[in-house]
Amino acid sequence: MPPTSVGLLVGLIIVSTSCIGATALSVKKSQNSQIASITEDNDNLTDEKTALIRKLKAIESELSQKRDALILTEKMASLGQMSAGIAHEINNPVGFMMSNLCTLKEYIFFLDQLTKQLLDLMGSLSKSEKLNHEEILVSIEKTLKIEDLDFVLSDANSLVDESITGGTRIKEITNSMKGYVRETTEESVVLVNDLIEQTLNIVWNQIKYSCTLEKQLNHCDQVKLSPSAFNQVLLNIMVNASHAMDGKAGTLRITTFNDNNMVITEIADSGCGISKGNIKKIFDPFFTTKPVGQGTGLGMSISYEIIKGFGGKIDVSSEVDVGTTFRISLPKYVSED
Repeated sequence: MPPTSVGLLVGLIIVSTSCIGATALSVKKSQNSQIASITEDNDNLTDEKTALIRKLKAIESELSQKRDALILTEKMASLGQMSAGIAHEINNPVGFMMSNLCTLKEYIFFLDQLTKQLLDLMGSLSKSEKLNHEEILVSIEKTLKIEDLDFVLSDANSLVDESITGGTRIKEITNSMKGYVRETTEESVVLVNDLIEQTLNIVWNQIKYSCTLEKQLNHCDQVKLSPSAFNQVLLNIMVNASHAMDGKAGTLRITTFNDNNMVITEIADSGCGISKGNIKKIFDPFFTTKPVGQGTGLGMSISYEIIKGFGGKIDVSSEVDVGTTFRISLPKYVSED
């Protein structure tokens, strides 16, 4: 009822909800707009996240490919350095095998001639004991004067033995090469002592002129790793050791042993040693103290990553003018059965 004074209308109070409704609508529209903006931002972030994940995977794949390429490059460089030595190691046994076999061929020819003469004698005696008997005996005696039958037979055995030894050596070298160039990702349960012998078969011709080898390969537990990758680590360390001892009669000492749950391989040289400043950078990619063109600086960096990938570690200690020791620690293999 409108306010009145003594029955007179003095004013009207009008209450309207339209203003409140407009404000609420405006707020609601603003909220909806914010929600839409947030939703759009969230969708954009999701798209960006998806794109970043995709990009990260692409980068990881590229890095993996580059790492594999670096490993292959280092391996090919190592193989190139080893090729002359390997050819020498193969040619030496092949050379004396061929020489021995040629001599053996001459001996066989002599024995063949003697056998024919003896057969002739036997055939002659069966027909007539006296017919041509003296002539054939003279022929046999003449042949025996030219060649010492006892010596020929004895030397023939020695030649055959040497040929077998040479063939065995060739087989050892080629088998070691197969192990070195096999796919690096293929893992198997092995003994580090066997891999050390394989690597020595490959690298020995290069290092034997700069050092004396001392081996103390004790009985060790098995490990699970890629044989060719581990061979590459051993080769890198051994070649570096030979370079460190170049120009002086040094000693390369290789020792293996068990240490609790780890299998330890120590490779020590009596070379020039590494300064404290350089030893901190020895596992850095592309770090090398060799002249330009004589080293990629990747060998030790790749070796570090390879051992790390096996769940192990590689440490180095050195003293200038005394020598360097690399210590490779690998977890022993535990069967899942």
